[in-house]
Amino acid sequence: MKTLTDARHPFGGGIADWAFAADAEGGLALAAGMSITFWDARVEGIQYTDLATDAAGTTTMTQVATVAVAEDGYVVGDIPVFFGPPGVTAMWASAGGGPRRLMTSPDHGLTVRPEVIVSDRLFDAADYGAKLDGTTDDTTAIQAAINAAAAHTGNARSRIVHVAGIARISAPLILPPLITLRGGYPARAETPTPPAMIKALATFTGEAMIRMIDQDTGGYSTDSYGQRICDLTLDGSAAKATTTFSGIRSDGLVRGVLLQNVSIFQVSDRGVQADSANGRTASSWHLDNVQVGAAGLDGFRLSGLTDATIVGCRAIGCGRNGWFLDAMPNSTFTNCRSEGNLVGWYISSNWGSNNAAGGAMWVNCSTDRNTQDGWYVASTGTPPMLFSNIYCRRDGRNAGNGAGGYAGFRIDAATTPISISNLVVYPGVDDDGAGTNSPQYGLRANAATWVSVTSGYLHAAATPHQNTSGNTYYHVAAGVGQAAGTTAAPVRI
Repeated sequence: MKTLTDARHPFGGGIADWAFAADAEGGLALAAGMSITFWDARVEGIQYTDLATDAAGTTTMTQVATVAVAEDGYVVGDIPVFFGPPGVTAMWASAGGGPRRLMTSPDHGLTVRPEVIVSDRLFDAADYGAKLDGTTDDTTAIQAAINAAAAHTGNARSRIVHVAGIARISAPLILPPLITLRGGYPARAETPTPPAMIKALATFTGEAMIRMIDQDTGGYSTDSYGQRICDLTLDGSAAKATTTFSGIRSDGLVRGVLLQNVSIFQVSDRGVQADSANGRTASSWHLDNVQVGAAGLDGFRLSGLTDATIVGCRAIGCGRNGWFLDAMPNSTFTNCRSEGNLVGWYISSNWGSNNAAGGAMWVNCSTDRNTQDGWYVASTGTPPMLFSNIYCRRDGRNAGNGAGGYAGFRIDAATTPISISNLVVYPGVDDDGAGTNSPQYGLRANAATWVSVTSGYLHAAATPHQNTSGNTYYHVAAGVGQAAGTTAAPVRI
């Protein structure tokens, strides 16, 4: 895709450039002298007010009027030729304040992609020398496209760096504020080789394939914020055995990040990692449909990330924790999953006790076949933790041996109140029928301050739930179903 220039592009004067209005009899007639305004979005958005009568911008105007008197080859109702703001090739036109319709410049020279907002500025990595052939080291070229996007000061609501092929990199890509890195669509089981992917070379070195850094480290004029990574796969398999690196990593105050439709495979450290730096932490991230597979350590390691919204994300087959969550006040996890990791969800550290402290919520989240506990909660502080509609399946696999003291949901020395509704634990063996039935326990709590399970069904190989020593308050409601043994022959309790 070509990169837009900062030249003014012509609009109007074409065969379809007319304005109509209702006549006295309810029909349509060409509208003379009707004012037309131009916008960067179909609804709401920002009005373009830097319109011009020529390409040089000699005379500017805030709106355009249709022809009122037929002359100079125009007829009444024509939209005359005019020039848009620099670099803009498509705008939403509103005649007389009516509904907006898309108007494109006849010389835009682009293939229109419907998923891209018309006011976005595109920077194609190929235009900066990226070969995208799955072999060539494209690190320098892609970073050049990112840097050009960051330096752009023209009229654009979003600046998008497009990677349309298989890129190889040997060092981290640094994503500065307000830049979007976009591919095609991410890999899934049905699309193991997507059309857009960034792959680490065997010679890759660095902390992560993509990094976002704070204002102090990056030398930015503002806070580091607004980075977006969309429709992209990261593959670290070629370098996993030789160096330690994550997929996506942020350090310090990096806020307002969007990760959407992203897959990360075979990195040696963490898939997605947010850490503190310079005494500050990240905030207000939104993760939507992000999948991490076979990370060497944690699928997601989110430390101190506040006010996050995480939807439909999965960690599968990671070497340590699917999710490692450390002090994430006021965050929400919905429809997320952890499968085949060492521990499914590991929730720990001090979540605070002052006015700024806050707990988190997990809704419609699940686990399956994790080696140890499905959930391990050891959070300290005073904010309540809320769990609703939690499904734990076949955790505590313990290399196929079961037992080991593992549970579908385990609480260990947590001082944060733990409130659970509709907790379901259901045991089983491996998909091929091998191994011992697990988990050993459905729910297990030790030395916790406050634990309440109001509804659900707890079925484990040995014990549905265990109230071990030192719990200050522990309550499993009478209506919670309980069973032990196999799924084929459960013993109801």
